[in-house]
Amino acid sequence: MMNAGTRRAYGFRSRGARFLPWKRVASVWQTALLSLATILAPLQLTFQPQIALATRGYEASVNKPSLDLSMSPGETRTVILTYTNTGTVTWFRDAKTSYVSLYLAGKTSSPLRHASWRTSDSPARISDVSVAPGKSTTVLFHVSAPSASGTYTETFRLAAEDTAWMYGSETTVTVRVSKGSGTAVSAPLPPSAPAPATAPVSQPVANGSGNTMKAVLLLRSEKSLTLGGDESKKITLGFKNSGSAVWKNMAIKVANVQAAMTNTLLSVYHPSWTSSDTPANVDAVTNPGEIGFITFTLQAPPKRGTYTVRVQLVANGANNVEGGFVDIPVTVTSDGAVQLSPSIVPPSAESIPKNSAFIANEPIIRVGLFRTVDDQMIIGSLQGSFHLFQNGKTVCAFQHGEEVKVRFDRVHGVYQATGPRCNTQSTDVYQIQSLVGPWEPLVMTDFDRPVSWLPGANDNTFRGILELRWSGKDVWPINELPMELYLRGIAETSDVSPLEYQKALLIAARTYAYYHWKRGTKHAVERFHVDGKYDQVYRGYGAEIRSPKIVRAVIETRGQIVTYNGALAITPYFSRSDGRTRSWEEVWYGDPIPWLRGVSVPWDNGKTLWGHGVGMSASGALGMANDGKGYADILKHFYTGIELQLFY
Repeated sequence: MMNAGTRRAYGFRSRGARFLPWKRVASVWQTALLSLATILAPLQLTFQPQIALATRGYEASVNKPSLDLSMSPGETRTVILTYTNTGTVTWFRDAKTSYVSLYLAGKTSSPLRHASWRTSDSPARISDVSVAPGKSTTVLFHVSAPSASGTYTETFRLAAEDTAWMYGSETTVTVRVSKGSGTAVSAPLPPSAPAPATAPVSQPVANGSGNTMKAVLLLRSEKSLTLGGDESKKITLGFKNSGSAVWKNMAIKVANVQAAMTNTLLSVYHPSWTSSDTPANVDAVTNPGEIGFITFTLQAPPKRGTYTVRVQLVANGANNVEGGFVDIPVTVTSDGAVQLSPSIVPPSAESIPKNSAFIANEPIIRVGLFRTVDDQMIIGSLQGSFHLFQNGKTVCAFQHGEEVKVRFDRVHGVYQATGPRCNTQSTDVYQIQSLVGPWEPLVMTDFDRPVSWLPGANDNTFRGILELRWSGKDVWPINELPMELYLRGIAETSDVSPLEYQKALLIAARTYAYYHWKRGTKHAVERFHVDGKYDQVYRGYGAEIRSPKIVRAVIETRGQIVTYNGALAITPYFSRSDGRTRSWEEVWYGDPIPWLRGVSVPWDNGKTLWGHGVGMSASGALGMANDGKGYADILKHFYTGIELQLFY
């Protein structure tokens, strides 16, 4: 008889009496053959062809087939296992089906279960969004020691949900519980966030000539951090070179940041960092036996909570050093205000003058997401409670996991809201907002906008306020949020493009959005400022979490706007020129605009025009960035005679 985990892994569910389709029948036979293979294993008889079929390309190996822990009653420990995809199918963490997660092997529950487990028999999913064949990922989960002394043993195995077990991925965890325990019999497992797919190393890293790269942490200036939201702290680490290779340089990379009890990955980026994932590097020689020191700054996440930051020592350019992982617990005691008043002014903004129209806080922009086809939207929260309100007063409140449907009745001209403990209507609009924080994400559960290159991803999540509004012709969901958070969700370039290009594009986008926020005329009838599809491609919170470099570009150019003679300038941009841009009057007629003149774009020579041709060519700007040009130089090339000024 198969347990619940086995049924899930092979697609069996309790659906009542019904005939199984042939694929299900095949799966039953495959499972039976696997069981037979297990029975006959001592006789050295195998059924390899059937097993290969049953796994459907899902196979894995694990770095630790066994773990032996000694714990005190009630103690919680963190386990990190590294899995390599040895099959032929790419794994996905967030796919609707076949997502890869860790299960108990042969049981439906465990006395070692921690409250953070996703189900009674499944501790967690893989940490990476996708894992191609040959690549590695980690699974982080907690185990809790029972109150009674004794020895407890559980075996864990990866599974592709509703598809296949991954044989070869088994880890047997033995927990010995006794008073006064609490140390691992084998290697200890520190509380930690999962490392990225390429980070873990199971053998000493060779440095070309066969010399090994190993380290021992001898000094850390801070064992843990207690900070307010967005506050920062310098940390110094001292590593002894315990290998045989010389470190010609060393760097610290952030492997991961994880909130306790969740799978939420967060950023601790500080503007002093060398790059988006490298807080610091040191060009100094550290010989075997010597100690190398490195200092860097971490900025606390903006939200109150408990986090673990995992950093990795890297030497000689790109080599992870064995023993170089360091886990830094961070306790955030109060919420920050990164959205409206960042605690750190980006260095790139220090020389940018303030405009005479400078305001203390950034503007709140309203984005028309799309025209509905059914005059309604259904909203839930990404985490925590949320509420439906009018004019600042709560009408209905909801818990995480609940949903509210807001619909406009064209016949009677009223907005209707229905949900748990909620049934109301009004001629005035309703707004929905998280109660966890004003700009925390909400999920539009009836909106499907997949990401073409990331199976299972759906960009239906938005920070801030969601509102349904009748324009007199169409019904629009409107997203209201701070300008800088809006810019984080713009998806008009990839996260791998050069940072200076991203900054130029985002300043042009900010200027364009600010121009329409200031004038408020383009979509006045619809009661929003920009169209999230046709004015600028806005995909919301999903784009933000996939694009840490773009988030960095937004932060480092905060409030910077293109001006001409001190006045706000409109900044159109387009995909690609044919070697030159067009002047305003050449395309749209009317009076000439002095900063929108035709300029040569040698980076686009030989290409075809793609777009209206006025303002900045994205392709040309990318070419300039690849040639080492800074974002200000890029903007001043395409917008004649302009300056950059701070408007907030």
